[in-house]
Amino acid sequence: MNRILKSFVIAFVCLLSTGAVARAQEKVDFVTKVQPIFVARCGKCHGEEKAAGKLKLHTADAILAFAKKDKLLLAGKPDESELFKRITLPAEDKKRMPKGADPLPAEEIALIKQWIEQGAVLAVVAAAAAPAPAPDDAAMAAEEAAKA
Repeated sequence: MNRILKSFVIAFVCLLSTGAVARAQEKVDFVTKVQPIFVARCGKCHGEEKAAGKLKLHTADAILAFAKKDKLLLAGKPDESELFKRITLPAEDKKRMPKGADPLPAEEIALIKQWIEQGAVLAVVAAAAAPAPAPDDAAMAAEEAAKA
């Protein structure tokens, strides 16, 4: 009986740790997870209306335009990415972002870090990589009928 209990405990611990690893390795989607943070926390100064330091974070295109000329995001390297450095500076540091506001919650910082570690994939890149949808049967039939 004791052996069965030990086996059950080991199996249960393995199951829990596997689930935690799977969650930690889930891809962080820019559009649904990261962009809302940027809009809510950074948009006042780095949004569609205002671009402090010429930086806009409201869309993937705006980020991509700025990222090309700066070390804003270094895919796979959050500690070298200027954006991540700025949101993790001590509160008293003049360069910490968001400026004049409370620091981002630890959960949001962790999510941004994970996103950068995973390559900082923006929606523009993801959309370009998506395969074209297959034509449906009706469209193909109409095309065949037009040829005849």
